[in-house]
Amino acid sequence: NLLKSHGIKPTLAGHAGDGNFHVIPLMDLKDKKERDKIPVVLKDFVDLVLAHGGTITAEHNDGLIRTSFVEKQYGPKMTRLFEKVKDIFDPQNVFNPGKKVYGDFKFAMKHVKTKWIIKNERSRESTSLIQINIQGESYLCAQSFF
Repeated sequence: NLLKSHGIKPTLAGHAGDGNFHVIPLMDLKDKKERDKIPVVLKDFVDLVLAHGGTITAEHNDGLIRTSFVEKQYGPKMTRLFEKVKDIFDPQNVFNPGKKVYGDFKFAMKHVKTKWIIKNERSRESTSLIQINIQGESYLCAQSFF
């Protein structure tokens, strides 16, 4: 309902053995109006998940887009430990800067992809995204969504 209330079509994938699922919003990220929905919806989504005792990351770690919510998920003490580990093993912040620690939402949004090229492994040629139709509407999807 949260995604639908913002005009976003949700899809769901998951891992029954792990007891987790992934909400995959179908959005046209080339459209600035669609990208502008991300901060509002993500904040509400994080609040909803945490209110029910869930985790915002499942098995995929935190990434850029969720870095702003790491402290909300884990608390200040654990977040400081994450920062110390980062400082010890990557004092120059060259490995995945802005992920997990020392990032903010503005930095993350600068890295939202609006264009993809998928390499066709069989022909070794670059091809466009896969086009699918859902309930009469057309969407472009990266293969990693399937």
